[in-house]
Amino acid sequence: MERSGDVSALTLEIRPGEQVLIDGGRVAVTLEHKSGQVARLKFLAPKSVEIHREARKNNSVAAVARGGIRNLQGK
Repeated sequence: MERSGDVSALTLEIRPGEQVLIDGGRVAVTLEHKSGQVARLKFLAPKSVEIHREARKNNSVAAVARGGIRNLQGK
């Protein structure tokens, strides 16, 4: 993914149930479940925040949710 402007990166190791807060707690990301190479993340964000999922290589899934409270897999 290409980004423009000032960008910082942070890599974290978290366990299921742990949460990462972004933008002073305005956005919360929770690791709900981890199995092998698959992780289920829960995003809580104001409706004005767009959340994008990039397409996977073998299964071209792309989704955008506004507000982060929609399930991107349609379940």
